[in-house]
Amino acid sequence: RAQRHSQQPVQGPLRALLPRRLSNRAETAMAATFLIRVRGKDGMWRVPGVSEATTIAEVKTLVQDLKGVEADTQTLSLDAKGDALADGDVLGDLGIGRGDILFIRYDGTAAKAAAPAPAAPGAGVVIAGGEIVGSKAADTGKAAFRPGMQAMRDIKRTWNWNEFMDLTRAHEFTVKQQAEAHCKKVSVDTEMMLSFVRYVQGKAFQTTRVAWLLGFFTEEGEAVAVAAYEPPQVASVDACELLEDPRAETVSALAQLLGMERVGMLYCHPPRHDPD
Repeated sequence: RAQRHSQQPVQGPLRALLPRRLSNRAETAMAATFLIRVRGKDGMWRVPGVSEATTIAEVKTLVQDLKGVEADTQTLSLDAKGDALADGDVLGDLGIGRGDILFIRYDGTAAKAAAPAPAAPGAGVVIAGGEIVGSKAADTGKAAFRPGMQAMRDIKRTWNWNEFMDLTRAHEFTVKQQAEAHCKKVSVDTEMMLSFVRYVQGKAFQTTRVAWLLGFFTEEGEAVAVAAYEPPQVASVDACELLEDPRAETVSALAQLLGMERVGMLYCHPPRHDPD
């Protein structure tokens, strides 16, 4: 009686399809599936649904389904620098059990977790001033993970650290410097700069001011500013409005005759913070 309760035999149609002598073996195999972990250059992944009878080829197929890494580009090993395991090797023979780690090498990068699409207006999206500023799941009221998205628990029931980082990286933007600077060096005429500075200094630097820098570029990529032209403008502490310039064409033509062009601009503004 105790044996019947502990085995919990297969019920229903599946039982009828199994020979009697194989039914217990099938029940054992069904109950023996477990999860292993696979570590690679893109992090640690959880691979569920394997058993002691699972082959390395089958593990590769599972990784392909989970992470988009083509099976034929994968190399699995027992340690980071170990020999490659053969596709026919069986986890049980390798001593791999629940929670154990295999190491993977492959070409390219793994597929990132797909970012859920923003919810449609009216489906729990919070809109302020015409912009999406947040979202709440209509049935649970949980705060959204990102504006226009659902709460994490509504997106996916359980998360591991790598999945969370993949989701976070999908919403990050990195600003990188350009490969080669447009202007590698700038030289400015001293007297011209002093003339500009004296004006704003007379205003105690409590004004804005704009000037166009005129000069030329050298073959080495250096900008040489030898003159400044201050266009008509209405300047205040907060902003500087450039007005229509009736002399713009004359100034441009004169600069060309002197072998100069507009190479930059000067802009002065009051201190951003109160020094006190």
